[in-house]
Amino acid sequence: MSHTSSRSPLRLFYSYSHQDEELRVELEKHLSVLRRQGVISGWSDRRIEPGHEWAGEIDGQLDNADIVLLLVSADFLASDYCYDVEMTRAMDRHASGDARIIPILCRPCDWKSAPFGKLQALPTEANPVTLWSNPDAAFEDIARGIRRISETLMRARLPTIAAEAEASKHPNQPIPSFEPVKSVSSVSAQAMAHRYSNLFQISSWRFPYVVLIAAWKADSNEFGMGEVISLTDNVSTYVLPEDFKKNPPPAYYFTDFKCRLSQYDFTILRAGLCRLTFTFSKIEYLDYLLSGEYLDSPLPDDPNRTFRDKYAPRLDLNDVSHSKLTNICGVGIFLITRDDKIVVSRHSHSVNVYSNTWTYSASGTMDWCDNVHPFTEMARECREEIGHNIKLDNMYLFGFGVDAQKFYYQFSFFERTGLSSEDVIGKAIMARDYFIEMQEIVAIPFDLESVVDMLKTNPWEPAAAAGLLTLCAKRFGYRAVERAIDPVFVHKRLTDEMTAEWDYRAFRPGDLAVMSARYPGGRRHEESKKYIEAVFDFIGSDIDGEDVLEIGAGIGRMSEILVRKARRMTCIDLSSRMLERNRNRLGSFAQRVQYVQTFVQNYIPDRLYDVAISSLMLIHNVEEEDFHAVAEVMKKSARTLFLFEHVDVGQQVSEHTRLRGEAALLSAFHEYKVERRATYQLFTDNLIFLKLTRR
Repeated sequence: MSHTSSRSPLRLFYSYSHQDEELRVELEKHLSVLRRQGVISGWSDRRIEPGHEWAGEIDGQLDNADIVLLLVSADFLASDYCYDVEMTRAMDRHASGDARIIPILCRPCDWKSAPFGKLQALPTEANPVTLWSNPDAAFEDIARGIRRISETLMRARLPTIAAEAEASKHPNQPIPSFEPVKSVSSVSAQAMAHRYSNLFQISSWRFPYVVLIAAWKADSNEFGMGEVISLTDNVSTYVLPEDFKKNPPPAYYFTDFKCRLSQYDFTILRAGLCRLTFTFSKIEYLDYLLSGEYLDSPLPDDPNRTFRDKYAPRLDLNDVSHSKLTNICGVGIFLITRDDKIVVSRHSHSVNVYSNTWTYSASGTMDWCDNVHPFTEMARECREEIGHNIKLDNMYLFGFGVDAQKFYYQFSFFERTGLSSEDVIGKAIMARDYFIEMQEIVAIPFDLESVVDMLKTNPWEPAAAAGLLTLCAKRFGYRAVERAIDPVFVHKRLTDEMTAEWDYRAFRPGDLAVMSARYPGGRRHEESKKYIEAVFDFIGSDIDGEDVLEIGAGIGRMSEILVRKARRMTCIDLSSRMLERNRNRLGSFAQRVQYVQTFVQNYIPDRLYDVAISSLMLIHNVEEEDFHAVAEVMKKSARTLFLFEHVDVGQQVSEHTRLRGEAALLSAFHEYKVERRATYQLFTDNLIFLKLTRR
């Protein structure tokens, strides 16, 4: 940002296509109150006086602007000057922190892939002005958004203005620096893997954060205030090792007392009920700044070793009582708003640890007092930083761990608040410490695409990133989060896991290779024969002389009959060992079969078959995405489908199986009509037989 007097208005620059002149004029009208109040002064190229060199005038205004409004439309994107000159220069200034870009969506267009596509746009929900039934309501929404940002920028000037005013009283003294001192070096999560085996990881994404307690699943234990016991130790005194005292302190810090974790205990009282006990002692904040920020710096007397090598080579993180490090404690909370968004904030440059990174809605270190408690400390931080009053009985601890890079213990909370995201953000910028601790606060939709995109495109405090992904895993499932992060990696891992499972099953004797171990062993072979007979009674002559695809062919129970009836036949299975047993079972008839080892979702049919058949195969696609991918392959493969599936929804099954009802099956194949239907009972399992033909 340009450093100007707090009394001067923010300079606002309109970047727009002249095809959108009417929309710009309307927007300027709705911003007139901000202009009259002295908050902003707007400029557009319509203010260039005759005889002035227009390009130089535009460049000068753009280079001095505090806020740049991009009036986005297809004409804006098509304009070489708007896109290549004005927008490019504005993005450079936005990246350096000299200006704030606000995309204003005027008309529908493909804007999200543009360089500014990751920025928060106006109006609300990125709904273009021309799509609003009442354009005045759209411009009012934009004006409110610009007011919030303008007030944020105006108040952000205050620390600089105050410092300048103080310096004017003492002209020979320099203005104090608010830039934090950074470590000489940093260690990546991968480089820490050999030190800490339980670093936070989802898919191929690893963070330097050690998980000690985490509630991953929607129904897993979350800790309310009554389940967390906090004790204080007023006797123990922490002494910082002399090596750390040789490090220079940061230029700016508070000399106050914080909480050191001396001991913690996780007790299971009974099924579904746990208790956490934490013991805290007093520590100086400076001690942490002299240690945590320098862990990966060379030792004063041994440049070939770091502080981490000496004081934290392989810590027992479950027993913190013997640690020579400060064990300082932090708290952070995510607010989930009424409109189903998660509020996140960005640390200011004046924060000593992880400055300029994205983090929780509110966070901070735990201040020391005689009756300290993580819940009440979180409530205090939230109130001071963003002006939000937490309801303690609506707040839950869902994670506890260690930042392995800076080494501090972190408590992660969430609260489902009845406030809207706009209400939370509106109150935040008026909070006592907002402009000291933060430079930005936004709300992102609580969906996987938005959260993962936010994490991938911005620098994050590791504990906060891990906490945000944990909340996503609780809502959407661990697998879904993995897919959103790295679908290629997850698909390969899932393929490898399923292949290994079915290769293992192929070693089981007889029909146990393809039948549930729940079935009584003495009757398994007999019931398997009856099932196959029932299947072919249902199929009848519909496969005689046809080109047949068998999906999930397994050990050949059906293949040995199909090959004798079909004119041409292809067998698919992901397990090479299953297909080997299939070939052996068919003997010389195997020469008439085309065998394909592949994950069904990856199969690309080389022709349209007359008939495709699957038996108890769809139930082994646990994830909905996989299930529907298999259905799509089947629909592309044949005109007629035969499905034989277990449909006892709610029955206890293994982790490799998911049962779906008949309605779910038919919905996945809605392009087909049911030509024939029957039911069958295999032991206690209810199966459905379906013949589907393309409508």
